[in-house]
Amino acid sequence: MYRWAEDRVEKPIIYICLLELENPMIPKVMKDLRLQLPVKNLPERWHKFPVGKCFVVNVERWNSNFPDWQIIRI
Repeated sequence: MYRWAEDRVEKPIIYICLLELENPMIPKVMKDLRLQLPVKNLPERWHKFPVGKCFVVNVERWNSNFPDWQIIRI
């Protein structure tokens, strides 16, 4: 992630946090996580923000958004 921010990696970074929680809790957790991401006082060597997008999902939301990569409990 930090190598991307230093403009040393071409691919964008998308941060996905998979948690085991109820759907109504996801927006609050996503808001809290976004507040923790570095967006101020970035080091001078960073040419980009280290995280372009951030998502918090549970298994239900993951499976509905990524049907080709289903998560199942073993």
